[in-house]
Amino acid sequence: MSMLPFLVTGLPRSRTAWWSVVASTPYSVCLHEPAKDCKTFEELKELWLSLPVYRGVSDSGLANQLGRILKEIEPRTLIVRRDPTEVIASFKRYWGTPIDDRSVARYIAKAAASLDEHADHPLVKSVRFEALNDYDTAQECFRWLMPGNPHPIREDLFHMKVNVKREYIAQAVARPHTGWHLH
Repeated sequence: MSMLPFLVTGLPRSRTAWWSVVASTPYSVCLHEPAKDCKTFEELKELWLSLPVYRGVSDSGLANQLGRILKEIEPRTLIVRRDPTEVIASFKRYWGTPIDDRSVARYIAKAAASLDEHADHPLVKSVRFEALNDYDTAQECFRWLMPGNPHPIREDLFHMKVNVKREYIAQAVARPHTGWHLH
């Protein structure tokens, strides 16, 4: 069984936390949003490729780095496609306090353009956010990411909603960071 690296990305609020849970099996580890803890691309790459099993990252914050990731790490990549207006509405509900709509919209537009730019890459598969409500579709995406992994998506996890606590994200955003992954 070849232990290839894999990536799940998309716009924010596109089930990356859920993917990090379901894509972690006895044969795989899927890190959620490691970019926020890495000071450089090189640090992310070292962390990602050091894992001894199927090595995955599920991080919407890496959309703007997708070209470099595909070139240097060559992961099988799943892009979860979600309508940008739905992403912004979901983010507003999640965040619960007023946000800078223009800054969020600029970031979402830039990330969406990067995802579109790499959608036809041979290592990329795209799936609509809504399609992931279908177990067979989610399972097909799982198999795309980790061909040969004998574990299917667990049925009990398929029916879960996974969110990161808002307070945790607020603390992560407040910490000093180089912001390398946003460019």
